[in-house]
Amino acid sequence: MMASTDSVKEFETNKFSLPVDAEHKATTFSVMSVAKPHMRAFHLSWLQFFACFLSTFAAPPLLPIICDSLNLTATDIGNAGIASVSGAVFARLVMGTACDLVGPRIASAALTLLTAPAVYLSATANSPTAFLLIRFFTGFSLATFVSTQFWMSSMFSPPVVGRANSIAAGWGNLGGGATQMIMPLLYTLILGMGATNFTAWRIAFFIPAVLQTLLAFAVLLFGQDMPDGNFQQLHNSGKKHKDNLSKVMYHGLANYRGWITALCYGYCFGVELTVDNIIAQYFFDRFNLKLHTAGIIAASFGLANIFARPGGGLVSDLLAKKFGMRGRLWGWWIIQTVGGVLCILLGLMNSLSGSIAVMFVFSVFVQAACGLAFGVVPFVSRRSLGVISGMTGAGGNVGAVLTQLIFFKGSQYTTERGITYMGIMIVACTLPISAIYFPQWGGMFCGPNPNTSENDYYMEEWDLKEQQEGHHLASLRFADSSKSESFFACFLSTFAAPPLLPIIRDNLNLTANDIGNAGVASVSGAVFSRVAMGAACDLVGPRLASATLTLLTAPAVYLSAVADSPSGFFLMRFFTGFALATFVSTQYWMSSMFSPRVVGQANGQAAGWGNLGGGVAQFIMPLVYSIILKTNATPFAAWRIAFFIPALFQMSSAFAVMIFGQDLPDGNFNQLQKSGDMHKDKASKVLYYGITNYRSWITALGYGFCFGVELAVNNIIAYYFYDRFNLNLTISGIIAASFGMVNLFSRPIGGGMSDIMAKKFGMRGRLWSWWIVQTLSGVLCISLGSISTLGASIAVMIIFSVFVQAAEGLTFGVVPFVSRRSLGVVSGMTGAGGNVGALITQVLFFRGSQFTTEKGITYMGIMIIACSLGITSIYFPQWGGLFCGPKANFTEEEYYLREWDSKEQELGLHEGSMKFAEGSKNERSIKAKSAPTEESNTPDHA
Repeated sequence: MMASTDSVKEFETNKFSLPVDAEHKATTFSVMSVAKPHMRAFHLSWLQFFACFLSTFAAPPLLPIICDSLNLTATDIGNAGIASVSGAVFARLVMGTACDLVGPRIASAALTLLTAPAVYLSATANSPTAFLLIRFFTGFSLATFVSTQFWMSSMFSPPVVGRANSIAAGWGNLGGGATQMIMPLLYTLILGMGATNFTAWRIAFFIPAVLQTLLAFAVLLFGQDMPDGNFQQLHNSGKKHKDNLSKVMYHGLANYRGWITALCYGYCFGVELTVDNIIAQYFFDRFNLKLHTAGIIAASFGLANIFARPGGGLVSDLLAKKFGMRGRLWGWWIIQTVGGVLCILLGLMNSLSGSIAVMFVFSVFVQAACGLAFGVVPFVSRRSLGVISGMTGAGGNVGAVLTQLIFFKGSQYTTERGITYMGIMIVACTLPISAIYFPQWGGMFCGPNPNTSENDYYMEEWDLKEQQEGHHLASLRFADSSKSESFFACFLSTFAAPPLLPIIRDNLNLTANDIGNAGVASVSGAVFSRVAMGAACDLVGPRLASATLTLLTAPAVYLSAVADSPSGFFLMRFFTGFALATFVSTQYWMSSMFSPRVVGQANGQAAGWGNLGGGVAQFIMPLVYSIILKTNATPFAAWRIAFFIPALFQMSSAFAVMIFGQDLPDGNFNQLQKSGDMHKDKASKVLYYGITNYRSWITALGYGFCFGVELAVNNIIAYYFYDRFNLNLTISGIIAASFGMVNLFSRPIGGGMSDIMAKKFGMRGRLWSWWIVQTLSGVLCISLGSISTLGASIAVMIIFSVFVQAAEGLTFGVVPFVSRRSLGVVSGMTGAGGNVGALITQVLFFRGSQFTTEKGITYMGIMIIACSLGITSIYFPQWGGLFCGPKANFTEEEYYLREWDSKEQELGLHEGSMKFAEGSKNERSIKAKSAPTEESNTPDHA
């Protein structure tokens, strides 16, 4: 039997050209080979990454020409440089997860193809804004670095993985140096053919675009994800377990080492990206060189990647042979710190020859540090390798964004002073490497734990059930080989702009019309997205639906930093506003998790605390702006940088929902549908029963003039107090914040009141209290518009906010009962009604100069009272309405059964609705509850 097993192993290893280990990863690295699959993957990955690097940094060497053509200022150039590396922050995080789930081949080729059109479109840039956007979207392609590192870590054994990672990344990074020579050369050749300056630089961009497209197809056609095949084939054959996204994300994000590698990589690779953006223009301007000469000198920085980064990977592997993981960590820290010292020195050099010499030595050390970083990364996590690679890669881009924002944007510092300060940052941010500790191998200053093995470390990523099913075996094989070694956040983002409007207005020359249009835009986008969110919740669950939208809208918050015109500001607010649709998933989620007896309170509390973001933004954004101003930033830069705070918070919240959330008490939608515990509903029927229920249209109208009013007030209140009472920005922001901060208790009180009224008066109690409270809020709104003193305005505004937000809580005390099958659609329609109300209110009363703001507030109060009358027409046959009692002998079961046809009932698909019907009998009034029903008079066995 043993002989048979050995012969099988021999056969399996003989089918590879290179010697392999137990995972069929190559144990040697032969750079001159193109053997399939290991070395072919190596060459395809670095060539693709090279092409993406070439495209992303095709613009800097031609900047002197592009500047004249597009009339770019120093600030425009700085913004475009930041844009070129900021887009890849998010893209790199996503790429890591994509590699874990679909494999590096499809993930990288798809991104390369998706970003190629942006390179072609470089030829059409006709303004600073267009140039910035093109650099932003082209920069997404740098996320192929993550797939390159994932691919090499999947193809090469731990003893040579540092080398493979560093050479693939280093040769790919060569694109940043090669482009400094290639683009000026192409430009010169095209000029020689008779083209004008205006045309020549545009035509030159077609070369990197075509190369990027061709290499994407080459990866798709000739690449292979793993030594044994592609992800899809291995999943289908059962040889590879299709992992759970939430667990992959969790084990990556929860590993503190991943955050440290991200920080430190931000100050080696992030510095390299920064230097690629500034170095050609630095030599051109400081030493009065010709464009071609400056390009050649700048190219030498990037071209050092041909040996420097591979050298770093090799040093990491050699140190590991003698000193294990502790050697890798010490090597990384020393090399990167020396790189920081050389960077400081470069900024202090005054002669051309001295600057060139120091720059070249600096490039060797900073790029070697990149190779050393990815000599450590593959060992942080086996299960979440893609996530850790993505986090670390994204850290590189974050470092580049921060460095360029702080030191190379505008004219705050000279370029040489910025380089010196960047060196200090490198030295400081490299110190955390000393905090990385592996219990099985030790850290820089501490030895290993004698009771922890490699198996123990990697087994922590798999629970008992997964281990019993054998999903952990690949991690154990790796361990053996390595023995040598929301809603609050979305609200905050959407309303981050209004408290800074006085500054943004002066900076972008906004008119009253522009401000009104942008306010309308911020709430109009969410009209459609809220309806879509409701349907999405019904079909895929609130967790996936909300996290996806939150992530998709986060880039719009980042892009707020680059708005340079009224139209740019308008578009930023429009796309950011889509995030408010997460309100629908919040209400759906609470209605799925809590019993009808307390659902009003749960909905009120969740939405109220989420809505706090609107108030918190009024306080936080001016505070953040003031802090940034104190760092000697200009007002122009300070308000832009401030937007990074809500953007980062929004992304973090989305990942938290994805990792820690669960759709239903019994599990996630996908799991329950696969196990048969949950029916996968039909979208057309879900939509039909939601849209044809007249009550959902009335809840939408009523909500339009409580939540819609809150949105409108969030957009205008800070500016109103600033202008009407001549207050400063911080004071008006604090007063405006009090309006939103009342959500802390007022909306939850509304939900709680709805539940209390239902206990005594049933559904009719919920409806009466909603109508009374919302009508009173209209009266208070009229009063607010009529008051002319500061103290009284503040007092009435706070009382008004209590009533209007309590009305929101009361609304969603009713919504969960309108439909069980189409709960998401009804929630979406009601939520969208809130945005439609805000849209109508702002268009009618707060757009342009037709009305003064105080007059608009008065008219808005009249609208609240009028539109709240619709609540009186809501009638449930089993419970009654405001003025009519219930229909005799009509039960909750009959009401909810109407949403299921006879065939669906035979299949038992209606059972969830029946359970809800049973729980909702609390909505009967006390009198109706105590009255004997036909059912209770029937014998038990009936």
